[in-house]
Amino acid sequence: TVFLQAFSDPDGDGNADKLYFPNRHLPVRRDLFNHVALQLRSKAGVRVYAWLPMMAYKADVPVKWYVKEWRDGEPQMSRHIYTRLSPFNPEARQYVGEIYEDLAKHCDFNGILFHDDGILSDYEDVSPLAMDYTAKVWGMPADFNTIHASPELRLRWAQHKNELMGQFTDYLADRVRFYRPYIKTARNFYSLPLLKPYSEEWYAQSFPTFMKHYDYVAVEAMPFMEEAENANQWLTELVQKTAAVPGGLDKMVFELQAVDWRTQKDIPMPTFVGQFELLKKLGAKHIGYYPDNVFHDQPKLDELKKIFPVAKKD
Repeated sequence: TVFLQAFSDPDGDGNADKLYFPNRHLPVRRDLFNHVALQLRSKAGVRVYAWLPMMAYKADVPVKWYVKEWRDGEPQMSRHIYTRLSPFNPEARQYVGEIYEDLAKHCDFNGILFHDDGILSDYEDVSPLAMDYTAKVWGMPADFNTIHASPELRLRWAQHKNELMGQFTDYLADRVRFYRPYIKTARNFYSLPLLKPYSEEWYAQSFPTFMKHYDYVAVEAMPFMEEAENANQWLTELVQKTAAVPGGLDKMVFELQAVDWRTQKDIPMPTFVGQFELLKKLGAKHIGYYPDNVFHDQPKLDELKKIFPVAKKD
């Protein structure tokens, strides 16, 4: 399976500036996605998942559509690197839904990978619509300070936001399935909410919630990015935490890193292969990697052929 990026992000901030398919909202950098997906499926014999943000779009829309964070005693535009449209705003939801619908209209693919922008911190979303929803639907205080003063309320707020984002991606998948009823779904997942479940409060993410909403969960199994003291021990704990959830290994995709972004150097192939074999030995059923740099053959194709099974065509 290939997770193929359907959005253009030239500055590397994770937000979609342009798209690689015809659509009604963002500029088309080039109408490439469907062509590349077809080539991958027909010539390489792989399944292709369209990789798109959930909320992080650089869109010409009203400021009130965006996620707000509590700062200096008032709601303000979030400073997070992801400039996210609020999942609480019906107009923003419709906007993103139309992007997904246009993808399905114009392109043929096997699944959707929801980007890792699906995150709301313990200071987000405090936009007026979000706080109104918090009070009227979840029965919680509509005041940020009241919520933040209580550990119980903070966790409950995070759990509600977690479920809301899951429901939002269900809506996006439904927009796609109108044209592509056979697609499967996957979503990128940060490692900390798996290793330290209490961190759901900071991310509004949890493995049990993801298990409920997606066919696959793609965890960032990237020990160097996480500055782990012992990479193999860290990966072992990641698999063990996954296995502790019933059915967890059936759905979890462990995404290894092919580059050490701290040093901007390639991960040496002996290290990469060693981590792959460790995951496999521990019981991981689905293993992937990111990024794939075809321009200087990283990871090395000859080595990949030895550890990945030969693809079979659909």
